[in-house]
Amino acid sequence: MEHRPDATEPTHEPVGRSRLRPPASPALKIAIALLVVALIGVSSLAFLAYRRMDDVQQSQARQRGEIDALKKDVEDVQNDNPLDGLLGGGGAEDLFGGDDPRGGAEDLLGGDGANLLSCMGAGGALGGDPGDLLGGGGGGSDESLSPEQRVRQIADQVEELRGLDYANEVDADFLADDALERRISKLFLEDYTAAMADAESRILGLLGAVPPASDMAELRREALEGQVAGFYVPETKELVVRSSGDVGAVEKITLAHELEHALADQRLDLPLSEDPDPSRADEDLAALALVEGDATLTMQQYALQHLPFDEQLSLASDPTVVQAQQQLQELPHYLQQELAFPYIEGLNFVCDLYAEGGWDAVDEAYSNPPSSSDQILFPERYRAGEESADPRDPGSLESPWQEELSSSFGAAELKWLFEAPGGDTSAALPDPEAAAAAWGGGELTLWTNGGDSAVGIALVQRSGDSGLCDAVSGWYEAAFPGASEGSTEGDEALVSDGEAQDAVVSCSGEEVRLGIAPDVATARALTD
Repeated sequence: MEHRPDATEPTHEPVGRSRLRPPASPALKIAIALLVVALIGVSSLAFLAYRRMDDVQQSQARQRGEIDALKKDVEDVQNDNPLDGLLGGGGAEDLFGGDDPRGGAEDLLGGDGANLLSCMGAGGALGGDPGDLLGGGGGGSDESLSPEQRVRQIADQVEELRGLDYANEVDADFLADDALERRISKLFLEDYTAAMADAESRILGLLGAVPPASDMAELRREALEGQVAGFYVPETKELVVRSSGDVGAVEKITLAHELEHALADQRLDLPLSEDPDPSRADEDLAALALVEGDATLTMQQYALQHLPFDEQLSLASDPTVVQAQQQLQELPHYLQQELAFPYIEGLNFVCDLYAEGGWDAVDEAYSNPPSSSDQILFPERYRAGEESADPRDPGSLESPWQEELSSSFGAAELKWLFEAPGGDTSAALPDPEAAAAAWGGGELTLWTNGGDSAVGIALVQRSGDSGLCDAVSGWYEAAFPGASEGSTEGDEALVSDGEAQDAVVSCSGEEVRLGIAPDVATARALTD
């Protein structure tokens, strides 16, 4: 799709437009400032360890007793798997793909299982003699190394995996849980203002992604504190890892992840905005997915090639990981997916690049990063150079309404909404990803009038696709089932008269426009 400029862009600000424009996604701003490794990434390592364990069971009966004991440890903590809501499973069996764990990469990672296994197992990590699998990779089990020596060792291994050399040596700080969480909270509060929290609460509440009037600052803080195993700060070059004292399996893979960020920062120039602009929010999310997908793939290859097998398997039952998964499951679905996207979908995207051209193709993407989240979800669009369209701006409102925020609105955000209308995954559209695939461009505005809020969303349907209008209408009806149908006018596909808010969906040609406001007239104005 060719880029289509917005011919109706206003030359002056409409009445009531505010000068306050916080980022569309404060979580994105924080994620760019702090390149973290979230513990969600450990789950795919657990899958691969489980797969290798199954290989050994089938080929080395003499090892069955030892492996069964390990397998029971994994299943004991995953019989009521807290990742089910995030990854679409139903316990350990579905998490690892049913009766045959080797078929479960698609369930866990959302992509081409064979492609993922191929790129994560590069260098023979998944091949070789199954009898050697319990022995693990070279050097990973040497517990005589000091933390400083361990950092140097893993840095050398990351250099070898990525085919790049550090320009400057990287040091790492190891912090206990309490100290790390205090540090995260301090850095988080520096970037997350009360205005940001209020804007997020209003937008996500109107979209049914979080309960109305949610304390977004508290939700964000808890998510960060519980999920961050380590972080790298591009601005200061600081690298920090959570550690209880020993440098165990979680600390090692965290180091591999963050050391890769430092290496890419030194050699490839991270394609991340120092001051994220809400108009580029979807573009920034796509670039972040490239950066995190690269580090996650490096982490996976490091673990498979350099961690002993029992350490790989231990990740699934590590108390820190289990607690993080349980905490993640308590978040609203939209926030779960937002947190996981750069790692899970980013890994799929980078694996697609890797399958085409190895690390050279990944390196080249830093110079030509993906420009929208649909290129991450559908890598063939990146390869084809398809660009999103700039939709006609959502309608404007007159004073006393004030425009608080104008931002891009991407395919990923649409997919997260379609997966859980009103926060309920059981109400999901039949095929959320296929429905979101019709996205060809999007923009969102937030308007406020004291305690009242209104949101306008303008979408462009991708050329050659169909069904976006029906999907948006169906999603809204599922998200707010108690509303009654109002009388439609002109191109309107839906008028919803609800108890707390009203909405109008209007569709014409490739345009799909949604207005949500306290009354139908105001919602309708946002679709003009």
